Amino acid sequence: HVWCGCRVATAAATVGSSGGPSPALQPGPAPGSASALADEIARIAEGEYRRWHGNPRLQETDSAAVPILQAYYREGVKTHVSAAELQDTAWQTAHPWSAVFVSYVMRKAGAGAAFRYAPAHQDYVAAARRNRLDNVLSNPFWAYRADEVAPEVGDLICAERRNSGATFDNIGDARRRMTHCDIVTAVRPDGLRVIGGNVRQNVDTKRVRIQPDGRLALDGNQARFFAVLRCRGPIGSPGPQPAQLPAPPAPLAGHKLSPAHFVAAFAAPARASWARHGVPSLVTLGQAALESGWGERAPRFNFFGIKAKASDPEPTRQLLRTREVLKHPNAKFPEVISVTPRADGRYDYVVRDWFRAYPDAATAFDAHGAFLSRQKRYAKAFASAHDPYAFAAEIAKAGYATAPSYERVLHSVMRKLESVGAPSRET
Repeated sequence: HVWCGCRVATAAATVGSSGGPSPALQPGPAPGSASALADEIARIAEGEYRRWHGNPRLQETDSAAVPILQAYYREGVKTHVSAAELQDTAWQTAHPWSAVFVSYVMRKAGAGAAFRYAPAHQDYVAAARRNRLDNVLSNPFWAYRADEVAPEVGDLICAERRNSGATFDNIGDARRRMTHCDIVTAVRPDGLRVIGGNVRQNVDTKRVRIQPDGRLALDGNQARFFAVLRCRGPIGSPGPQPAQLPAPPAPLAGHKLSPAHFVAAFAAPARASWARHGVPSLVTLGQAALESGWGERAPRFNFFGIKAKASDPEPTRQLLRTREVLKHPNAKFPEVISVTPRADGRYDYVVRDWFRAYPDAATAFDAHGAFLSRQKRYAKAFASAHDPYAFAAEIAKAGYATAPSYERVLHSVMRKLESVGAPSRET
């Protein structure tokens, strides 16, 4: 496989940031090295820059530019454009080719079927964003918010254009918004060197300011950046998973457990939570079974639907699709998929929100107990710890979940567990 994990110390990093012609680049590393695709992306982009900045310097409507642009369209997005169209200023104004250029570079570099080639930037950004939100490990192209990661060689940095309002949160919807992405070809202390197509009517370079930690400076004219698109693993196989977040054990690999098997698998960590935090084990098991669909939906061992913050360390959080019932129709989430009025005056939300991620089930069960014991709003429940059903009623009243029927459904699950041997009282 060709790896596309990026590296800062590449041949492309030797170019200057003045915007002038750059020195010839050496061939990138052999396919299979960690930075092969990233370096190849930068090498090809720099080569195209030199094609346009020879003597004479080309402009998009020049006759000498016609075969170059036709190759971009033909190889990048599989479209034929006539010479007459390319030399027509009005046609060029109506058909910006910057995304075509990016698609051409990606295809020539060897991105294969993993990249979403398109004549509009938002299409491939939206596809990479969806890969990230859905945790699609089989596709290494992921999009990150502009303030989440420090851009590296081979990354794309993406911005809204002409006040289109494009953001990381709305780029995946049906509305068409003008955007522009440039390819990072060098990372230097004083900023990024980036190359884009259809910049000043040719292929040109810019310097982009960065913060001391390497992330994009998002003030002034750079406030329009909204995403960094990165290839984070090998083309053609699942990307690397964090070592501290191992895959779930076989019984939880997408399989729904019976109540008896669920008790057998998780009674021990539930009892440990009781001993350490005072949460009745029947409640812990009941919430784990209810929230995870009896183990079928416990992504990265989050059995309890415990939320996270966008500012939490990346290995401890994940974006997941979920449902909420709220009193107003304008709540804020990382992504709002739909909002539907209910007969009771509330609103059903389908959203994506941040949730915690854990290394194993024992850690998740312990974190659940710690969460309940430390929150003042659940203090009343601990006065009823001798009765797990009363305890469950109190945490439901305190707002553990937004569903109005949460207490009733949780009690039903607890009764199923109790019927197959889960203890109704701690001994």
